[in-house]
Amino acid sequence: MRKILLTLVVGGIFLASCGNQGAEQAVAQSNQQAQQQVQSVQTKAPQAQEQVIENVTVEKFKELVENGACELIDVRTPKEYAEGHIKGAKNIDFYSPDFDKKISELPKDKVYCVYCRSGRRSLLSAQKMAQMGFKKIYNLQGGINAWIQSGNPVEK
Repeated sequence: MRKILLTLVVGGIFLASCGNQGAEQAVAQSNQQAQQQVQSVQTKAPQAQEQVIENVTVEKFKELVENGACELIDVRTPKEYAEGHIKGAKNIDFYSPDFDKKISELPKDKVYCVYCRSGRRSLLSAQKMAQMGFKKIYNLQGGINAWIQSGNPVEK
């Protein structure tokens, strides 16, 4: 945005220095358009919505899960899920060919808590979900590894 504005202003000055009236009108129009674009961006900024994806600590994630504040999704493979998962988690394998389809079938107006082994796949999953129009997604930093290291239970 700033590059565009700077290009328009510099170009306008260059054209204006030529003394051509048509160029002066073009510069005036360019400057006006640039100002309108800046105003458009500025008016949208205060309306920014709450962050869609939030990376949270084990403590915050546990609080959300225990309070029933979110739908819990484990995006690891079925084998990883079977080795131990957070109670109540639904398994939707990130590597599955139908991952996008399964995720897109979930209600978009609910709040979701997603996790994987270390936090990478769940963050990628959360990004996909945000692009699909989901409203709020919490990602467990450090994944189930951090969950277990903090002494929290898993079920098999």
